[in-house]
Amino acid sequence: WYVAYGSNINKERFMRYINGCSDQTEPVAEKSYHIPYSIYFAGVSKTWDNKGVAFLDVTKPGSAFGKAYMVTKSQFEEIQIKY
Repeated sequence: WYVAYGSNINKERFMRYINGCSDQTEPVAEKSYHIPYSIYFAGVSKTWDNKGVAFLDVTKPGSAFGKAYMVTKSQFEEIQIKY
């Protein structure tokens, strides 16, 4: 499972990561996921058209909405390396 937050809860947006992988197979499952940390936005990303960037603050309890995608091991590893 790859757990996403921020703009990546939108599947179309998340698929940009998958489409950058060697294996471009869509996730075989997806589900809502509660993340027990605060989320905040800061800066902009040149990669994503100068849009804001979401971060989790794992030092502070809170609540953020997430989405879990079941991807292959190779996709998970490529996403970690590339993004």
